[in-house]
Amino acid sequence: MLTSATRHVNPSLIRWTRKAIAGGAALVVAGVAMAACTSSGPTLGAPARKSILASGPTISGHEAATRSAAEIGARVSAPSPLIVRTGSLTLQLKPGSLTRVFDQVSAQADSLGGFVSSSATTGTATASLVLRAPSDDFSKLVDEISGDGHTLGEQLNGQDVTGETIDLQARITNLTAEESSLRSLMARAGSISSILDVQDQLFTVEGEIEQLTAQESSLVNQATFATLDVALQSSAPAHRSAPSAVGRSVSLAERNTVAVVRGIVLALGWAFPAAAVALVAGAVLWVRRRRRPGSGGADAGPTPVAAP
Repeated sequence: MLTSATRHVNPSLIRWTRKAIAGGAALVVAGVAMAACTSSGPTLGAPARKSILASGPTISGHEAATRSAAEIGARVSAPSPLIVRTGSLTLQLKPGSLTRVFDQVSAQADSLGGFVSSSATTGTATASLVLRAPSDDFSKLVDEISGDGHTLGEQLNGQDVTGETIDLQARITNLTAEESSLRSLMARAGSISSILDVQDQLFTVEGEIEQLTAQESSLVNQATFATLDVALQSSAPAHRSAPSAVGRSVSLAERNTVAVVRGIVLALGWAFPAAAVALVAGAVLWVRRRRRPGSGGADAGPTPVAAP
């Protein structure tokens, strides 16, 4: 009978009993866990605690940014110096070589990666050029051009603009930050008058940024490309000044003396053949006269001696 009673138990009752037991077990486990959390409080694992202890005191966002900028600045090497190199060169050329040397100087600048900034010529006597060449090849350019003629004058200059360039960059950075702040402020302005006031300040800051940026670009350009002024002079015969009255008299006397001497020489030249013929004829006549009898020449007999 007992076996028969057990065989006829309701299946739904068995399923409900199982669910009840499982739910009770879950409630017990949850209660134990909550009790443990309440008694010990929130805790961290050992690795997390070690990480917090090693990190030290916390810092603000501004301090972290400042520290990062300082660390980056310490790793960045010092900027290379910016030197603005300028110079002037004056050459004296041989007559007729001005055009050739002018073209040669232009070609020498082009060969070094430079260019002719400006040039001018005055007839065939003088010319001038303004050359721009890479600063590293400035000395080489001066040496090459110096060999094109006789150097009358040379002047070379160098100016360090590194500090001025860094100062301009810092001012541009500060003004750029101010510009960003003004734009944010203008976006939050509530009235038209406030917007106009902020806009005026913004225009002023933008103008200063453009001006400083142009100055920085100019300095960098001058330091990148050196400037050399070249003056070419073609030598010409010296002009004689008008002589004074005394000089004219001396010059006239010299010319007259030369003319008289030349006339005498010419006269002697013309008279010499006639004088030679006359001399020979006179000698012949003198010899014949000496040989004629009774002429008292060499053929006359002895003079008679008187008797005692």
